Amino acid sequence: MEFRRSLLKIWPIRLFYVLLRYIILTKLKKTRFKLEKNDKSNKNLILVGNNETTIKYNSNFLNWNIFSNFRNFFLPDLLGLKCNRLINPLIEQPFIFKNINKLKILAVGPRTEGEIYNLYTKGFSWKNIYSIDLFSYSKKIDIGDVHDLPYPENFFDIILSSYNLTYSNNKKLFIKNLVKSCKNGGIIAISVGNHKKTSNQKKFYENFDEFLSLFTDYIERIYFRTFSEDFDESFQKEEYYLIFKLKK
Repeated sequence: MEFRRSLLKIWPIRLFYVLLRYIILTKLKKTRFKLEKNDKSNKNLILVGNNETTIKYNSNFLNWNIFSNFRNFFLPDLLGLKCNRLINPLIEQPFIFKNINKLKILAVGPRTEGEIYNLYTKGFSWKNIYSIDLFSYSKKIDIGDVHDLPYPENFFDIILSSYNLTYSNNKKLFIKNLVKSCKNGGIIAISVGNHKKTSNQKKFYENFDEFLSLFTDYIERIYFRTFSEDFDESFQKEEYYLIFKLKK
């Protein structure tokens, strides 16, 4: 197992492995993408792209971009690199680093197995890595909606949500379910993209403090965060990161 982990730490090998599994599961075995079909889920999700539901948009996105968009999709998603912006500062905490193989972690909305294998190479035990998305081609990615998580209360030590909250129409319910499934004293690591494509377009959040206010009732201690002041006017997209200790 440790040899496998060491091997997958080499990113070209991990890329090849995840891509090979994708091809085998979706092309050769003709495993079709399984989708969450709960009508209640659709009500909690914003429309994106060409007024598509988040479910349809993301499943189509995989099919369209898995080979064609090498730079923007292929490497980041098949290697699970986006979550590193949260995971790297998190695992530097001594109490995480020393116990990482014992901690149960949930990855919300990984799209591909890339994020799961990335967490595995960071030191998390394979059996303690859980993931959930609105669609799946892998047995390691449960099908479900973060607005109604199918896990026991107080089950996870860490919940990782990398750029998912943006797609929610019901952010309070989204956060409530993260809190419900995470242990008291556990860690929630969450990031969002704060888009502003044109000067006239309104951002999702006016500043980081507005984003932070969604979690005020649940924060015991903040381990990592960004600041709006660090993004000047030249940035078209601010990205907010927050890692905190949960209090219930």
